[in-house]
Amino acid sequence: MGKDGANASSLVLPISGKRRELLELLNEYDVVLVSGETGCGKSTQLPQFLIDAKGGSLYRRVVVTQPRRLAAVSVAQRVASERAVPVGGDDVGYAVRFDDRSTPTTRIRFVTHGVLLREACSPQTNCDRQNELTPQRRFLPNYDVVVIDEVHERSVNTDLLLALTKTALRDNSGSFKLILMSATAHLETFKNYFLAAPKTILPLNISSSNKLRSIQVGTLQIPGRSYPVERLFTSEPVDEYVHAAVTACIQIHVDEELPGDVLCFLAGQDEIESACELATEHAIRYLGVARAKDELVVCALYASLSPDEQQRALRPLPKNVRNVRRKIIFATNVAETSLTLRGVRFVVDSGMCKQRVILDSGGGHALRAVPISQAQAAQRAGRAGRESSGKAFSLYTESALKTVMEEHETPEILRTDVASAVLTLLALGIDIRYFDFVDSPQREALADALQLLLELGALDNSCALTDLGAGMAVLPLPPMLARAQIEAEARNCRNRMAALSAVLSSDSSILVSAKASERARADQARKRLASVSGDHTSLLRIFDAHQDTPETERFAFCREHFVSHRALASAEAVQRQLIDLCSGSVAVQNAVQYLGRSNGPHEKRVKVSENPQNTSSMESDRLEQEWNVRQCILSGYRRHLMRLVEGSVANANGFGRSKSGKPHSADTSIALHARYTSINGGPDVHVHPASVLRWRRRPPPFVVYHELVQSSKKYMRFVLEIEPDWI
Repeated sequence: MGKDGANASSLVLPISGKRRELLELLNEYDVVLVSGETGCGKSTQLPQFLIDAKGGSLYRRVVVTQPRRLAAVSVAQRVASERAVPVGGDDVGYAVRFDDRSTPTTRIRFVTHGVLLREACSPQTNCDRQNELTPQRRFLPNYDVVVIDEVHERSVNTDLLLALTKTALRDNSGSFKLILMSATAHLETFKNYFLAAPKTILPLNISSSNKLRSIQVGTLQIPGRSYPVERLFTSEPVDEYVHAAVTACIQIHVDEELPGDVLCFLAGQDEIESACELATEHAIRYLGVARAKDELVVCALYASLSPDEQQRALRPLPKNVRNVRRKIIFATNVAETSLTLRGVRFVVDSGMCKQRVILDSGGGHALRAVPISQAQAAQRAGRAGRESSGKAFSLYTESALKTVMEEHETPEILRTDVASAVLTLLALGIDIRYFDFVDSPQREALADALQLLLELGALDNSCALTDLGAGMAVLPLPPMLARAQIEAEARNCRNRMAALSAVLSSDSSILVSAKASERARADQARKRLASVSGDHTSLLRIFDAHQDTPETERFAFCREHFVSHRALASAEAVQRQLIDLCSGSVAVQNAVQYLGRSNGPHEKRVKVSENPQNTSSMESDRLEQEWNVRQCILSGYRRHLMRLVEGSVANANGFGRSKSGKPHSADTSIALHARYTSINGGPDVHVHPASVLRWRRRPPPFVVYHELVQSSKKYMRFVLEIEPDWI
């Protein structure tokens, strides 16, 4: 693409006619709010307009944030393709967690909101963390323009970036222009926020003599090019919406003329994988094997999918087959606004999405399927009218749309854990009591976050950040996992814990869902690598077995054990980066010294002193490492410590064996029927059916879990046995 910022694709996009107005607004105002429907070109063309303005001399470096890594990567690839340059060079690059394909001189850098937030807080960007923040500190000094895309999604990281950029613009610690972009026209909240005076002066250690200035805000509306969409609703509520969605997709193919692909919105990865399998079965049943193979292409689209599979869903069908073949894409809400899907004329909307929410009755936080908002429903339906008139089939009643669904999605900061956000702000030297949040979290949520950080040792009794807390803040991990990783430094099992941290914090599961006909074989394969202690150590054994397999045989290993080669390869790369970060960080080493000085009741270092006589030296080392890793997990997840409430220990004889010595089936496992409760009291929870503990007849008396998920029951996902004498 040439320096005039126009090519064949950009010339026909609605944003093309707004280029001059955009640059004029940016010259006049500090903040520009840009609204425009998905497909108008704002994500791909606007950054190019900026760096090409005045021959490239006006804005030399632009950073564009996206809420999801899939969007950051795909938009970067698209822009690089338009400009005929490689991704990762001086022109276009991206950076997502543990994957940075940019250079210090990259002019357009696409990142996730979280990456930019960490960059704003990093010692390399600002100053040495050991010296805290100084009055001379500059906020995001490397960029001329900061663009926050899909700002309406209101993740915790989005809200923190909004607050920090507002503060920097008001106290002159930021010299950048700010652009907020949204696929919705509801930007009044953000305009009012930036125009309003802050609740108080943010304590960024800025000299009190600095005067706060007002912020000038401009707006730009990009016209859409939507076509009419006929919205259809069910007459009665749908119970099994995954089956109903699959049936609707196949019925659309039978009833509706080609061309026209189908985009079906479901809540999460598990539902999508089930839907893909069901769709293939339904198509064969109704169309026959030959027609199903020739006429339908079934794709999945979610954040943790492999890049090749994502491109398979995003890439339109060749023009010469669109009149004889239809694509059905089962997607999460990643397809609502961040991505352009060409060829879609039909949308099937389950009306559900996955959110991390605070459970009632003191049950902590869990990932659960919840109804979408009216605004999300409109976005989903609008996907059918991007290129021509279309139809949107909603698997809920019109009454439910108006009475059950909220008008807009609740900001994440109001409905989920804010411990990571609080730790980030404290590491910046900010007093959260006076932080200028867009929407302030509930006092109870802030108090709970502070209590968790206090329990982890990140804060002292005066709520000041400790050396341990400063070390935790350096790591790109949730606080509890960061605490476990630093514990591993003290226990000399850094590499093992880094592997587990990489797997647990990954967007993608290393376990691949097996088809119904292959589940028994998948169970047998996974049992061979299962650990009696639980899921964490089982994941480590899978990781180790994959690493020990020759590279030429790893794909076969993954197929045999129903695990993801891509996810494991990614975890290995993340492990290496975590190891490098831990070994090279002064803050992490100070945190380890802090642990050494601590004499708390949970700082006892215990190692395996005895192993069976028939255990090899290598096996003994592995068991000792697993023993230490289990204690590392306990150090970070003590809040998730559960005790057995109900469960039989009769007729038990070890792991995966009945008294006769024969392997027993999952149906006879008592562990899945056992109930657990917090040692501090609270609602009962159950072991997730996918846990390796389903093969164990004796339920462990004490366990910790990684996270809760909720469907018909509250389930502990990734469960690990804890020895009673550790508690």
